[in-house]
Amino acid sequence: LSSPLVRRFEFHFCGGRATGRADKPEWAIKWAVQTLEGHVSFLREKAEPVVRRVLRRSLKLCDIASKPASHDFPSSSSPPLIHFNSLITEGLPPSLTSCV
Repeated sequence: LSSPLVRRFEFHFCGGRATGRADKPEWAIKWAVQTLEGHVSFLREKAEPVVRRVLRRSLKLCDIASKPASHDFPSSSSPPLIHFNSLITEGLPPSLTSCV
């Protein structure tokens, strides 16, 4: 998904063009912000649900895999896993979503 964006960035800012000036990093930052803003709706509507499904399935597989030897794995009630589960089920905290 990101390779066309990376190629555009490299074209404009890494190829010795006038836009790739080292003394004007704000040009590259502005381009990146505008590009991300243009893709936010796609990321929220299309990509986020897919990522959430994949992460949920991965967590289910981890739960299944940890059953036979549960003493070797942290329990699903351990603080890091509780936090990770809440990120997936409830979304990102406002401090992270405010920058999008």
